[in-house]
Order: sequence, then C-alpha cells, then structure tokens
Amino acid sequence: MTVAAERLSDIGTLWTLGYGLHWTPLPALSLLASVNDTRSAPTVEQLGAPLIVVPNVRTFDASRGETVDITRSFGGNTGLRADNRHVFAAGATFKPMAKTDLVFTLDYIRTRIDDPIAAFPIALPQVEDAFPDRFTRDPTGRLQRIDATPVNFARSNQQQIRWGLSFMRPLGPLPPGLQNANVRVFSSLEEAKRRLPPGARLEMVEAGSPAARRVENLTSRLMLSLQHSWRLEDSVLLRPSGPDLDLLDGGALDVRGGRPRHATELQASAFKRGLGARVIVTWQSGTSIRGSGAPAGNLEFGGLATVNFSLFANIAEYLGRAKTPPWLKGARMTLGVANIFNSRQSVRDGLGTTPLIYQNAYLNPVGRTVAFGLRKIL
Repeated sequence: MTVAAERLSDIGTLWTLGYGLHWTPLPALSLLASVNDTRSAPTVEQLGAPLIVVPNVRTFDASRGETVDITRSFGGNTGLRADNRHVFAAGATFKPMAKTDLVFTLDYIRTRIDDPIAAFPIALPQVEDAFPDRFTRDPTGRLQRIDATPVNFARSNQQQIRWGLSFMRPLGPLPPGLQNANVRVFSSLEEAKRRLPPGARLEMVEAGSPAARRVENLTSRLMLSLQHSWRLEDSVLLRPSGPDLDLLDGGALDVRGGRPRHATELQASAFKRGLGARVIVTWQSGTSIRGSGAPAGNLEFGGLATVNFSLFANIAEYLGRAKTPPWLKGARMTLGVANIFNSRQSVRDGLGTTPLIYQNAYLNPVGRTVAFGLRKIL
C-alpha cells in the first residue's frame, strides 16, 4: 500500500493512494490486481510558457472539409487544474515450463481521468461547440485562428486488454548464480511497476553506464516478444455537459486521427560478447475522423505496419579488453534503419481523395532513415 501527499502553493494538496494484491496459486501462475488514485499538477510549461503566435499553420478544418492556413497561438494556461487519475489493473503471468523462460501475460487496465490536461485538439465540430471562444472565422465561415493553449477536459475513459508472450534463451554459459535468473522486458516503466509484485525493488540503470554494460554482459541471450493491445474504450468528455468524443469511432485529438483499436509489436533481439541486433515490427489498425457529415470532412486512415532494424557493437567487449587499443575502450558503434520498407499511412476522405495536409510530404516527410553512430564513454 502506498500513501503520499504533496503540497503545492498554487494547486493545493495532491494525494496519491495505491494498493494491490499479489497471489501465486500455482508455481507457474501469478495473479496481480492493483488500484491507484493519483492527482497530478500541470507542469510549469503548461502553466507559464510564453505566448507564441504562429501564422500560416496548415490545418485541416473538419467542419468544412478543407485544408487552410491559419494563425495558431501556443503557450501556457494559468487556469489549468490538477487532474485526478484512477487506474484499476488486473493481470496474470503464466510460465508453463519451469526450465524454459517462456512467459505468457494477460492484463486488463481501466483508466478514468477527471480534469485531464491535454494539448488543444484539432478543428472538429464537436471541439468547436465545446470551446467556441478558441476559434475565429471570417464572415464566410473560413477558419482563421485557433487558440491552442492547453486545456482541461471534463473526463476521459479508457479500457484495454493487453496480452503477450516472451521467450528468452541464454547464448552460451552464464556466470554462476545467473543460470536461473529471470530477465523481463517491459515496454515502459509504468508496465514494469504494474507487473512486479508489491514490495519488489525496482532499480533503474542509465543506458550506456558501467552498470548497464555489466547487466548486458551477464545476460547474453536471445529474446523474442510479442505484445498485442486491444482498446475496448477510449473516449473524452470535453465539457461536463458534453459533447463526448469517441476516439475509437470518428473522434480525434490530433491530425493522426483517432486511436487504433488494435496494435501489435513484435521484437526479436540477440546480444553476445559485445555484438547485438534487434528487429522491431509494429502494426496498428486503421482509424477515422468524422467531421460535419459532408464527405470531404470524413477521413479514413489505413492501417500501418513498420519494420525497424538496428545493430550495435561494443568494440572492447568483442575484441577482448586485453586486445583492445586504449582509444577504443568504451566505444560503441551503431547502425540503424528505421521504417525499412518506407511505409506510409494512407488517408482518404469520403470522396476518395487525400487532403493536402495528409499528403506524404506533410504527414511523413522523412520515411526510411539510416543512421550510423560512434560513441565513446570515457
């Protein structure tokens, strides 16, 4: 159980309350449930960033189904309130074979946020109805200006199911005491905290630090993981009296469209004696934006799959420290290719055309990238 309180002069007292239950009914099965209530203050930047007025910002106006160049204001909002986050999570971890590091996970996560703080969303009719003072139009109805400083929405609700499997196998003999070590790969710090039992010690090491290199050297192994997320609910209530944006069915907060209902990530990596490689394959389902109801204001975003590949070499570990010249000790070479197949998301309106702002040159101007790096740690 966790209880914490923080007093801020302009916000008041912010409470954090968390408690959970961890149960292992079978040696191969672990069950975990947790509840967390947290109040978080807006950041200094969200409150006090200077006002910046940017002309000629290309924007899609879903009310009229057209791309226009407008004046957009950015900065802080001193009227922001602290948000209140309620998270319930329940999960299971199953390891069917004691001597094989194969793990299945299943999680259900429900999140409700009161007064969520967010960047101002795109120009949807529902957003303009909720915040009419943020939009300026000329006598013909063409959009001219948006005040895009951050806002508090009334409430947001998310529910999702996440399942995955991971497999790890040592590459070669391990040092004494590490043969039966359980090494876990988490997608985020939040997931690591949720998956670990209450009271477990979580120690972070800085990437590239001596401690991180020792962990890498002691855990030379092949790792495979597959994760899938299925969003059951993702909605935002803009004002207490409405309207409600369903981000899974036509609602959106940014130009990328709504939230994909399904998302999958496959990772394969290997590390041994200073050499490593990683492949990451991601896929997400399509989304949509429902504007004014006119065909030009409705957008369909296709699914998107990307493949990333990277190689790295810790030169001293590969050659052996005794054989490595002093100037190469602590050096790492990396080669990475992001979006190998130059995948681009397709966007079409109800007329079958792609609006100007969603052309590839605007939506994804970089495409495939190749990067080489050489770093030396003294």
